[in-house]
Amino acid sequence: MSAGLRLKLIMLFVWLAFIGMMFRGFPISLASKRWTQINGRVISSRKGTRQRNGTNVSVPVVSYSYSFEGKQHQSESFTFLGTSGGLGGAGFDRQVEQRLKPFTPNSSVSVYVNPKLPSEAVLIPGVHWSQYAALIGITLFCLGVAFIVEILNFIWPGCQPNCA
Repeated sequence: MSAGLRLKLIMLFVWLAFIGMMFRGFPISLASKRWTQINGRVISSRKGTRQRNGTNVSVPVVSYSYSFEGKQHQSESFTFLGTSGGLGGAGFDRQVEQRLKPFTPNSSVSVYVNPKLPSEAVLIPGVHWSQYAALIGITLFCLGVAFIVEILNFIWPGCQPNCA
């Protein structure tokens, strides 16, 4: 197996690992756009913290209640996949505080409820455009590394193996 092919296979596995980590919540995020939208009530909202790669990041924590098919439910699911800028709404304190402004206690909110599993709900459904941008960026990076030799040969024909 040539070194070029090994590099391409390594980058394929790196790309798959990145995609697997970033988009675990992708299917449920897409599905949540089609869930039933109902009114709910905010119980509390606050800025919380979550450990992410050894560092604390601020996250919005909104507790809300809703009634679906005659049953009362409560949840804290804010978003599934980066729909609020950052990782699940995580980010700088100022960003999180801005994100929490519409969710004051006792205010009415739109809740997206999974009709097949009514205990599963979210306030912000779908996937944020930044997640698609990250997918494109990581894909281009991995392709660039995987095909670096071909790219350099295109830019400087005949420079392989010595481009001095």
